[in-house]
This record gives sequence, C-alpha cells and structure tokens, in this order.
Amino acid sequence: PSAVAQKSMKCTQMQRKRYGEKRKGGYVDLGKQDLPPGHVRKIIKDHGDMSNRKFRNDKRVHLGALKYVPPAVIKLLENIPYP
Repeated sequence: PSAVAQKSMKCTQMQRKRYGEKRKGGYVDLGKQDLPPGHVRKIIKDHGDMSNRKFRNDKRVHLGALKYVPPAVIKLLENIPYP
C-alpha cells in the first residue's frame, strides 16, 4: 500500500480506538437486587434531618431535584394500568 493509504488506515484505526465503544470492567448488571426491607427506613432516618453539617451539600441537591417531582408523578400516573 502507498504511504497515503497507510496514513489513512492508521488514522481510521486511531479514530475507531478513540471514539469506538468503550468497555471497562466487562461486567453487565443483570437487574437490580432486592434490597432488605429496612433499607429505605435507614436512608430516611439518616437523611430525615438535613440540618446536620454533613448534609450541607446534599441539601442543595435535594432542593434542586424537587423541581422534577411533579413531572415524575405525572409519568407514574400515566403508566398506571387501568382496569
């Protein structure tokens, strides 16, 4: 092959490597595992009082996420099967 063809092939390989599908770890999650019943209770107990200094940054995130609650509830209601 000519020098131009070699350069073209090398460039194509580099672009494939750079922008191609990336696989890290090779692990595929096959669904969510069931959580223990007390899991949500523990989260609510830990995060119930957001006035703690530990949750200073989380509080901002939680308040920012509140604007997405109404559309999420509407989507849930849309997806409820009717009898």
